[in-house]
Amino acid sequence: MNTGSAGPAAALTRGPGIRASGGCSSIGRVQGRIVDWPLRVKLVAVSAALVAGLAAALLFGLPRALDAQSRGWLESRSLAMARLLGHALEAAVDFEDARAAGAALDALQDARGTAYAVLLRADGSPLSAHRSPDEPTPLAVGGGEAATFAGGLLHVRVPIVTRSGRVATLLMGFSLDELGERRREARRTVLLSAAVFLLVGLISSFVVAQLVARPLARITEVARRVAAGQEQPALRLPLGRADEVGVLATAFHQMLDRLSAQQEQLVMADRRVSIGRLAAGVAHEINNPLSFLAGNLDYVAAELPNLAALISQGHPEATGALLQRFGEAVDDTREGARRVASIVKGLRTFARDDQDRRERVRLDAPLEAAIEMAMHEIKHRARLVRRFECLPHVMGSEVRLSQVFLNLLVNAAHAIPEGAPARNEIRVSLRLGSPSRALVEVADTGSGIPEAERGRIFDPFFTTKPVGEGSGLGLSISRNIVEKLGGEIGFDTEVGRGSTFRVSLPLAQAEEAALPEAAPDRPPPPLPAGYRLLVVDDEPMVGAAVKRALDGDLQVVVAGSGREALEHILAGERFDRVLCDVMMPGMSGEELLAEVSRRAPQLRDAFVFMTGGAFTEVARGFVEAYGGPLLEKPLDVATLRRVLREGLT
Repeated sequence: MNTGSAGPAAALTRGPGIRASGGCSSIGRVQGRIVDWPLRVKLVAVSAALVAGLAAALLFGLPRALDAQSRGWLESRSLAMARLLGHALEAAVDFEDARAAGAALDALQDARGTAYAVLLRADGSPLSAHRSPDEPTPLAVGGGEAATFAGGLLHVRVPIVTRSGRVATLLMGFSLDELGERRREARRTVLLSAAVFLLVGLISSFVVAQLVARPLARITEVARRVAAGQEQPALRLPLGRADEVGVLATAFHQMLDRLSAQQEQLVMADRRVSIGRLAAGVAHEINNPLSFLAGNLDYVAAELPNLAALISQGHPEATGALLQRFGEAVDDTREGARRVASIVKGLRTFARDDQDRRERVRLDAPLEAAIEMAMHEIKHRARLVRRFECLPHVMGSEVRLSQVFLNLLVNAAHAIPEGAPARNEIRVSLRLGSPSRALVEVADTGSGIPEAERGRIFDPFFTTKPVGEGSGLGLSISRNIVEKLGGEIGFDTEVGRGSTFRVSLPLAQAEEAALPEAAPDRPPPPLPAGYRLLVVDDEPMVGAAVKRALDGDLQVVVAGSGREALEHILAGERFDRVLCDVMMPGMSGEELLAEVSRRAPQLRDAFVFMTGGAFTEVARGFVEAYGGPLLEKPLDVATLRRVLREGLT
């Protein structure tokens, strides 16, 4: 029984609840749709609703008030007219002079709106009348002043008491035509006022919405672009306002500044993480050439006594064979030094904090730097194939472009398992994608990217690599760097066949125009006899190597510090060129140049600086601002000779 009776009761209690829930959900959906409206639309809608409400109040409330006011005015005016006429009729009432009363009443025919006028004696009999009423008047004889609306007329009663004590009553009726005219005029005025009020209200609401919503829309657009990883100039923010919108924009701008600074730190951190992960491979790539470089030098040092003995004993054939082996060892040693120098240059490039400086960059330079850094990861997995169809220039940062290409190369290498480099390939292509854009492609024959992961590979912190091998920031940061340069990055992939990543960058402006072919450079003139070079370096072996390489062609003086070099110059020694290191203890190259500019200005333009890497902020600033010749260590003797000859006039 309990179970049976519970069913209908439960149904009765559930029914209203279900209907209420449906109503609430409908209201909720409507509210949700309204909440989703743009702020500008909501402001205009709310303002328009308020204005429409006020206009409706005017249309429905004001006419009634005006009508009541007009009725009161008509009553007051009619009673005043009746009083004046009553005073004029006192003599006729005293003397029962119907003719005089009729004459006074007939004067009303010129009065606008008078329907009738009747003068009654105290007993209610008429003494005189002007246009008697068509229907009985609603006001009785006797009593005080009164006014009432009936039968389409305003009926007025005014008692008359003469000085002799006689009593009479004046009844008058007034047409309501004037009241109708006033009503129509009031209605027109109200309609016009409501229309003007509505129009002004709508315009004002639109202006207010623009003043509030437009700057908020600009802030929202900047936030949306920042969230999408696009560069957005802060000048679009309404920073000049002193109201709440301006405060919001200023706070948002400060947040963007902090975000930009943190993003710069993140880019640098990702670069250093990449270097850290590749450090063991880079060390291996340096140790290999160092091994045969040291072995060749040891061989030459061990064989030098044998060479001297062969020469002294007069064995030309054996001497020639040994010299040939010496030449081969020296060539191998120079190649090893070149490889070490190339790797170190790549490390310096990646370690530099460039703060996103833009300059004209030839694209093969960052590509080669990235290849040098990633080669140890690549060579155990695949063959590297270069296809450089052209060497275009772009406006960008060599450091950051190298970071982008390193990320792509390392990802390509990690997509290929170790152990079968002959069967796999990583292809690096550089060509023109269009007349105004350069295109870099990094293609691999690896595993490809599964379809489920393709939409997320550029998301920050997304990685498919094992813990400790990937931060998930490489591709996200790469896309950010490329898009800030006005470029695009995309990919094609097929599971089991590999992936191709493409980086498209706008060419530097000078690249877009067809430039005439440059005339062939004339060879610089030879160094004249007596040419003197001052070499300034705190590393004695650098000065000794330069002196050894050039001493047969010119006179080389070596100074081990900036102060020693300054003493040579101030002593009056003549020098045609000064080859100076940038970073030295005591007096740096920049400080030496400043002293020479002040005390021996004729040598200021004779300076050629060399650097093994500017590691301090001051040194980096000087290297970037210096406009004269700048050579990187290790020095190439042929390049040094060319720079010295180019300084001749």
